[in-house]
Amino acid sequence: MTVWQGFDPSLTWRDAAESDLVVMLSLWIGPEQVRRALADGVSARIATLGFGKDIQLLWLSRPDRHPASGCFVLFAPVQSRSDGPLPSWAVLPLDGTNTPIHGLAKAVSLALTPAGEEPFLRFFVFALKGQDARFVIVESADQIDLDLAVRDQADDAARQALRQRIVASIQPLARAGSDATGASLFAASLAYGDHLFTTRFAIRTEPRLTVEMLEEELVADAIPAEAMPRPPAFSSVESFFGLPQRPASSAPPAAGAGSRPDGRIDRDTSNRFVAVLLNQALHGARRHSLLERFNRDPKRSQPIVNFAAFLREAWPVVIIESDIPFIENLVADLAQEAAAGRSPLPVIRGATDMDDARIRFAGELPDESIVLMSLHAARLIADVHHLAHQIGINDIAALIGCEQAADVPEAMRQIADLTLRIPRIDERLFASLFEAIFESPLPERWKRGGASWVRYLMPSDFHQPRRFALPGREALNYLRERVMGRIRQVDPSRGPGLADLHGMGEARSVAEDLIHDIKAAKAGRLRWNAVDRGMLLAGPPGTGKTTLARAIAKDCGVKFVAASAASWQAAGHLGELIRAMRADFALARRYAPAIIFIDEIDTVGNRQQFSGHNAQYQTEVVNALLEQIQGLDETAPIFVIGATNHPGNVDPALRRAGRLDRVVTIALPNVDALASIYDYYLKAARAAGQIAGSVDVKAIAAISFGATGADVESWVRGAARRARKRGGAIEQSDLVAEATGKARDSENAVRLLPDEMRRVAVHEAGHALARMLNRHGDARIAWISIVPRADGALGFVATVPSAANLLTRAQYLHRLEVVLAGRAAEELLFGADGISGGAGGASAASDLAVATRIATDLVCRYGLSGERSLLWNEVPTNDQIDEIRTLLSGAYASAMARLDAHRGHLDRLVALLVQHQEISGDEARQSLGLGGA
Repeated sequence: MTVWQGFDPSLTWRDAAESDLVVMLSLWIGPEQVRRALADGVSARIATLGFGKDIQLLWLSRPDRHPASGCFVLFAPVQSRSDGPLPSWAVLPLDGTNTPIHGLAKAVSLALTPAGEEPFLRFFVFALKGQDARFVIVESADQIDLDLAVRDQADDAARQALRQRIVASIQPLARAGSDATGASLFAASLAYGDHLFTTRFAIRTEPRLTVEMLEEELVADAIPAEAMPRPPAFSSVESFFGLPQRPASSAPPAAGAGSRPDGRIDRDTSNRFVAVLLNQALHGARRHSLLERFNRDPKRSQPIVNFAAFLREAWPVVIIESDIPFIENLVADLAQEAAAGRSPLPVIRGATDMDDARIRFAGELPDESIVLMSLHAARLIADVHHLAHQIGINDIAALIGCEQAADVPEAMRQIADLTLRIPRIDERLFASLFEAIFESPLPERWKRGGASWVRYLMPSDFHQPRRFALPGREALNYLRERVMGRIRQVDPSRGPGLADLHGMGEARSVAEDLIHDIKAAKAGRLRWNAVDRGMLLAGPPGTGKTTLARAIAKDCGVKFVAASAASWQAAGHLGELIRAMRADFALARRYAPAIIFIDEIDTVGNRQQFSGHNAQYQTEVVNALLEQIQGLDETAPIFVIGATNHPGNVDPALRRAGRLDRVVTIALPNVDALASIYDYYLKAARAAGQIAGSVDVKAIAAISFGATGADVESWVRGAARRARKRGGAIEQSDLVAEATGKARDSENAVRLLPDEMRRVAVHEAGHALARMLNRHGDARIAWISIVPRADGALGFVATVPSAANLLTRAQYLHRLEVVLAGRAAEELLFGADGISGGAGGASAASDLAVATRIATDLVCRYGLSGERSLLWNEVPTNDQIDEIRTLLSGAYASAMARLDAHRGHLDRLVALLVQHQEISGDEARQSLGLGGA
């Protein structure tokens, strides 16, 4: 099937899966009708658009009936934390208006990157129909039949002139800089009906995404239609399937997002869900001093009916604790419906100002009304004291929805009459929910395989099975699979446990203590308030902070919620940022006991370092995080682990007692730990017989010293790739090549000329031999190479680090000699005028730079110079510079003398390197007769 894709030839189309089509098209026709349509010859292909994320365009056609037409439908994921990992979808048919485009921007919070602007503009022009015709971007004169286009001109000269004007004016869609407001400009040629013109578009992303067509220049008009590029003739979904046209007021909404062509089904489902839980909450509060008066009325037997009367006659302020977003709206609806025969009360909903995360009410509140406040959406209430005063002295009922009562401002808590805690779902409540929503009992043996998953159900889980009228067993399976999909997202069991982690240092002991305490609290042997609230993991990138936190969760048997301060920042302005933060903590509380891990927590900032116009904004972010971390709820205990590369940038209030009060530093792993990490990541390949016998993890760990566990994982993956390309098992050389940055493709690697190879061999042999002749127990050699690396190094000597924590003056001097021995070997073999610049250069890691730092430290910091001066300073004095020069020249002379005394060893090592290019330290020692290790 040919798909019309003239608007973006780069699109790759594929056959659409039947399961996708059933989900997408069931908004218009039932699942069985979709399947019948496919069986009857409807073809469906799908392409991923080049902007946003996972935005797909579906093309439906029936070649037997409509060979040149069909319909296009957008299929975009709606990000909804409450719906978990199973995405909701915005399904938007292209109808020639900008409605689908606005719907798309709203559904996915579309924020274009520079790379996504051009694909979006192509789609925008394609999707939008003008008053009389569709637009087509023209990028080549080949898209126009020039002979037909000029045929109506009076003479040859006119036809030739028009032809030249058309050819000269057409240009591919291209970026044309930006204007003074920062809008991105694009130049394009467009065909519209019988007109051809050039134009410029402006794409603006602030304050909202807009596309504006700027000045237009007509190239030609009255061009015969058959000469112009023909846009697709696509119809509505209703026309394509022969269904009645949907009224304009009921444009298709987001599938799975809680609003439907007729949203009453989903709203009724949510109401039934909340009604069951609200009845349970009211039953638990039946002895409340005020509510009890209404429960005594023999005319009212239902708790919700009593509650409705309570709202109308007592005008209470009710705090509703629940992780169901906007629970207060649903409770208000139920109360209004329960007040049978009485006119509904006016409902006043606070508007959320996302710029400052506040709920605002306009003007004075009317008497005899219900005020709704959602602290799921915002953390603050504007003019809260004035608002509390209004509610307190007037006949106004207030419903405040929140995740925990502590979220409610103190002024509102002081006037609150009742706190309703919506219960967590258990097996008994689930049976009531299922029957209330599906009007049938649960299937027999429904608990087979366990029933603990029911406590994580949300109202939206019931929408699809009720909408499609699934029978009992199918509805139950749908609910279970949907919830289990969410649970898998917070299940840490797939990663390593603490026993599999190495090189953690003190962090291991802290983790073991925490695991012991959490297990004891879960078992009831320890109160939750005796368990630490949190910890801060600090260390370089790749040292395993995330892995350690996940391992703790795995060994404790609790859920793991991964969050990121950077992702909160990316959510948008202050209100959106705080909403994202609260959503992550709400998720952790929902799965409690749980660990919430906050990566890059230092990006939240330190209030002691804030300044300028952003200081207030940043302070609000820190305060919001403090509110979430503050206190441990024993009914929903969560443990907070933050991670940072820069602990000094974390606000002190976050690190004080009761919060992230334990700062644990994870250092780089030592050689033994690296060897264990290699063993862990090679375990699967070893079990499959894909590891050669030559692999020595201790040796490769020695070469890798200074690396992180993340580096090792990457190198093992790269070594396996090299082995696959070669068609063999992983060998030591594969691991060495990855750990030392050896080029994968020898054809593209830097090649040394024969003279250069010998010179590099001389230089590295000088370093290696000086190290081997060490009399002071310094680090031994692991690997010598003269193969150029991607980082620009032409050769290197890798050493096994010394275990010593303190070095003597003699050891420092020998280390200085080793660093200068490469240059000394060049002078010994090539003469003073034959020395290369390989020991120097701009790099701070060059031999001369390293040697100068060692000598400077000896003189200025360690008090180990020849003068034995005890003066410590950062910048050397003139006298100290003279001492540094003396140390460098003395070490260089000593290296020359030592290498000259072992000239035979030096020559043999040079020859060995030229022959093999890479050898291990043990091989070098044995070849020189200096022994193994």
